Amino acid sequence: MRCLKSLTLRYADIRFRANPTAQQFLRLLSLSVSAVKVSELQVQSLVLACPKLQSFSLTDSTITSTNPRGTLNLTSSTLKAFFLGGIRLHSVILEANFLKKLGLAWCDFTNFKLVTKGACKLSSLSLKTVDIDHLDLGSHTHCLGLKKVEVKEPCSYVWTVVDSILSKPSLKLRELQLKGIPLGTNYPIPLGAHHPMNLNLETIACLFPHLNDLGLSYTLVENNLPTGVESQLLQGSTVLERVQFLELGCPELEDHLLLLMSGALKRCPNLRKLQVSIEEDSMFKCEFITSFVKLVHEFPHVDIRFEHLDIKSGKAS
Repeated sequence: MRCLKSLTLRYADIRFRANPTAQQFLRLLSLSVSAVKVSELQVQSLVLACPKLQSFSLTDSTITSTNPRGTLNLTSSTLKAFFLGGIRLHSVILEANFLKKLGLAWCDFTNFKLVTKGACKLSSLSLKTVDIDHLDLGSHTHCLGLKKVEVKEPCSYVWTVVDSILSKPSLKLRELQLKGIPLGTNYPIPLGAHHPMNLNLETIACLFPHLNDLGLSYTLVENNLPTGVESQLLQGSTVLERVQFLELGCPELEDHLLLLMSGALKRCPNLRKLQVSIEEDSMFKCEFITSFVKLVHEFPHVDIRFEHLDIKSGKAS
């Protein structure tokens, strides 16, 4: 056990409470725990028992708590990557000064707090379908050091935090995936409102000129589209010079799809692949097919593909 560098625990019965001074896993670098029932004290003990731990993943598990508020406190001076998936807790407090990758997926928290000393060293942030009342990533919540940001269908509060993170320009950001961007005047942060960031091509091109991969997916939060949706999404003329892969998701905007595709292609001169997500039962009219063929001839260097999306399940094919 003392020589292990990687350990995966799945459907395991974790009963021990490690003495931190014993340091049972002296060389362990990667720890993955999945599908277990465990107390927050046992999770803490596992992390403390790995003095060189760099990557920790906890997924699809039930965490019982001895305190009424259900708080998971984790501290590691070596941790660089942390992932939680399918976890429900009141609060999670992670103290990791050298954390570079943070991922939360299908989680339900009241509070999540990242504690670091000095500037935040995050280079990768992934938030997928998370419901959090309060997300605190420290005082340096901007993307100056981030190289990858992935956000998919979070709650409205998380979108507000994302706006704050992406509110300043960055030359380091290489990959940006934003899925489920809300369109609608009744949403707390509707596209086109005066908030830190308008999530459209012009703002993204100006703030992050070194992007290589870009994914934008929009969703309606009310029955009717906002007025002038095309001008909001395609306003400006700044070129995304380095983008080679672009993903557009607009399953509820079929009438605007061709216009959005054309506008995006013109803004990405070095694009190699364009992937468009559409509803599974979409039926394109003859006029669309004709215009699409013209578009393909105009941009022969781009591999254009359609991906069918099941709106209810979120699965693609």
